Amino acid sequence: MKKISVLFLLPLLFILFMPKANGQVKIGVQTGINVTDLNVDLSQEGFKTATRTRFIAGGILTFDFIPLLTLQFEPAYIQKGATVNFQFVENNITADIEGTISANYVELPLLLKLTIPSVIIKPYLLAGGSVAFKVGDAKLNVEKATVNGVDFIDFVPAEERDQTLQVKNNDYIVSFGAGVELPISLISLLVEARYDIGLTNLNNDPTDDTEYKTRGLQVKAGILVGL
Repeated sequence: MKKISVLFLLPLLFILFMPKANGQVKIGVQTGINVTDLNVDLSQEGFKTATRTRFIAGGILTFDFIPLLTLQFEPAYIQKGATVNFQFVENNITADIEGTISANYVELPLLLKLTIPSVIIKPYLLAGGSVAFKVGDAKLNVEKATVNGVDFIDFVPAEERDQTLQVKNNDYIVSFGAGVELPISLISLLVEARYDIGLTNLNNDPTDDTEYKTRGLQVKAGILVGL
């Protein structure tokens, strides 16, 4: 994990200490939402996942090393997860369970940004990858349980309603997206959307062969200042 951290921090050092004569350096902050879900490889019938809307906050560091082409580093705190629903039917009994999965990460995306020439608003495209480090435990919270339509949640033991999941500490991600940047005097405002696809099977439970990976659509707004 330490080697990976150093690898993704190298661009930060490169951008900060590269002579400014070789290109423009900008620094800023951004925040927004992550419409997140899990890609689950599960043969069991009746199990479904759906998106959750969660929070993102972080920084931006950019270096324009040639005209219209920028190296962009976006360290961020990001919340991920999904809503889950499981329906079990047997002998005229239908059980429905609904809940949420939550996990928080520090993510280090390194992206290549291609700006499309424009007079005022500068549209751009993004592509790259990131590594994410889990912060705290991943949780499954059961919020609703019914049997034949009758509320059954009070009969579910507390340890079953709030479970800690066995999840790997690191996730590796590919990303692509687009945005617009609006220069205003000494600052730039930006709005950006990015789709992330997790490459890692996060399941760390040796007794369970279910495979699940992260995915999410990030929508963010931010501000940049030239150094």
